[in-house]
Amino acid sequence: MSPTDDRDGHPLGSWISVMSIGASTVVGYVVGGWLLAIALFVLVSAVVFMRALRRSPAMLREPEVPGLSELPPAQAIAVLSALRGPQLQSALLTRIEQIERSAEHDARRALAALDEVLVDHPRSVPALLLRARLQFELEQDDAAASWSRALALALDGGLNLLAARAFDRHVAHRERLVLDDAHLAGLAKALAAHGHHDHAAWCRARVAR
Repeated sequence: MSPTDDRDGHPLGSWISVMSIGASTVVGYVVGGWLLAIALFVLVSAVVFMRALRRSPAMLREPEVPGLSELPPAQAIAVLSALRGPQLQSALLTRIEQIERSAEHDARRALAALDEVLVDHPRSVPALLLRARLQFELEQDDAAASWSRALALALDGGLNLLAARAFDRHVAHRERLVLDDAHLAGLAKALAAHGHHDHAAWCRARVAR
């Protein structure tokens, strides 16, 4: 083991590191005075610190998420985004809530504001669900397409409760829903898990066609 190897936080490694720093400082002072002593102190301390960072299991390491590698790519991205971007998500949700409140007075203007948000956040499930809702209220032709996309992304991201609620909210338009069999099967499970058994049966029947 090298003098500055602090493998696994072993006490002996820590003492050797401290002694290395102290010894280099003393040698520097004896050989060249205080300036050399300070220079060696800084140099050796930096080396020890960098080696400790590389070997410490608690530093400079991405947070581990059990089972992350087993998730579908889209769901894994959603999980990581939730872990690493809480401030960004909070600001985004606040903006969406503001738009939702403004829709009570002017749905068309709210929809335009929502479209601006979706330029920067095209996979935001709350934004897409609100967009679909406003489009249904305004009787726009592409409302069902927006609804279908929002449901698919919600299921991919593991947001099953949101998906179940969104389907139930617009169930009158279910014949216009466009989802592949995998998403329909996932939606059926989400609906059944949250008590919407009739809706779940409809999804399963659609898969069986």
